[in-house]
Amino acid sequence: MTIYRNPTEAEVADATRGGRPMRMLLERETGDVIAWPAEEGLHADIMRELNLSEDAADNLGSVRSYEDYKRLVDWVGR
Repeated sequence: MTIYRNPTEAEVADATRGGRPMRMLLERETGDVIAWPAEEGLHADIMRELNLSEDAADNLGSVRSYEDYKRLVDWVGR
């Protein structure tokens, strides 16, 4: 699995190339955005992989571009 913590513009651009979605979680304790290519797993899969409980992270949905990602990050106040 490819998992990014607070992904860079280049990482988001690469993962969303061709309009592919990236899924997002907000880790509550750290405020970090965790992102991964959508085809590599669901939110529950990544939470299990990172040993995060349901109380430890918020599902932020998905994005299809860096612009979407920036809007999402601005919305959550990160």
